[in-house]
Amino acid sequence: MQRTSKTLHLSILVASREEKTFAAVQQIPAQNRMKFDWAGTGAQVLDAIRGNPIDLLIMEALLPDMTARDLTEQVVTANPSVYCAVAGALEGKAFHQLYEGYGVLMQLPSVPQVRDIEILLDKIKTIAGMGGTKR
Repeated sequence: MQRTSKTLHLSILVASREEKTFAAVQQIPAQNRMKFDWAGTGAQVLDAIRGNPIDLLIMEALLPDMTARDLTEQVVTANPSVYCAVAGALEGKAFHQLYEGYGVLMQLPSVPQVRDIEILLDKIKTIAGMGGTKR
């Protein structure tokens, strides 16, 4: 991840059964410079993070070959610097218990909207020391 003032330069990998599930990711504001890739399975995600610099992984809770929890465990083992977010519908406490210790930034709605992605990017900006906007 590169940063220039308040501009994020991220390589984002989206993992979902259907590419259109995360269409909002590609609609985020133009002041952020993003590179987007898509993977349809957990195995494709693991191949991608081993061969490419991925900054953010946004994944569905259930992929055809594994759960997001199983994938998260493998991702943080292969590359612990990848930010992760999961789209799903777990209650807050259940989500926390399932992903505790794996560094998942947040749970997004099952079909995230632009506003949800902006909140996620604000969290990354805060972590990267770029500040975020108060929402």
